[in-house]
Amino acid sequence: MVKVLELEEVLDREIAHLSGGELQRFAIAMVCVSQADVYMFDEPSSYLDVKQRLNAAKTIRSLIAPETYVICVEHDLSVLDYLSDFICVLYGMPSVYGVVTFPASVREGINIFLDGNIPSENLRFREESLTFRIADTADELPLDRTRRFQYPSMSKTLGNFKLEVQGGQFTDSEIIVMLGENGTGKSTLVRMLAGALKPDNEQQIPKMLVSMKPQKISPKFTGDVRTLFLKKVLSSRTVMLTSDPHQLLASSVQYRRYQAT
Repeated sequence: MVKVLELEEVLDREIAHLSGGELQRFAIAMVCVSQADVYMFDEPSSYLDVKQRLNAAKTIRSLIAPETYVICVEHDLSVLDYLSDFICVLYGMPSVYGVVTFPASVREGINIFLDGNIPSENLRFREESLTFRIADTADELPLDRTRRFQYPSMSKTLGNFKLEVQGGQFTDSEIIVMLGENGTGKSTLVRMLAGALKPDNEQQIPKMLVSMKPQKISPKFTGDVRTLFLKKVLSSRTVMLTSDPHQLLASSVQYRRYQAT
């Protein structure tokens, strides 16, 4: 399992220092080396790049034997097509109820999910079908390149791993995607640009207002979703010093009314 899931380079690394993809491959390996009658995987392709998703799917399929049973929860249709022998579609209302269909063949199950209709039961659980249309959005949206952000060349060392970053720049109206294998430093670069991680030699990164969704989420807030969301909105408006004091006051009053109730 260490060889198939390419864990040789992280055997001596602390688990807390593993990236999301490395931690996912390690978790899959931990399940696969266990002697069990039923193996269960909840979203095994999350955090994995394309290459590692195929490796994980091959590893999970290798568990199939006359005396074993494998259950997976998966959202990636390409991985689902490669991984599955049968598919159960789940439908319902999120956080209210869910229904599990009878097992169907892979092609039939994927088509049922995309179409939102179960022909055998004459039941439609979604009003519209899911279709994939490729459009060149770059030609549809006007680009505003009036503001330009620059970041310097920098490096970051984490144990025996070292990331080297060449200086670059980006402008408004751009979506930049970083594509690469797990463990090559994508999340580390994002954290450095956001100021959540300091580069080597305490190198200074230009200050920017950054809103970041991290790769691994570790919730620490003890309240409900509404309270945290309103606190985040209020603090964001306070930091940005909005030019509309009436709007800021209205948000503050609204939050205090919610606290009172």
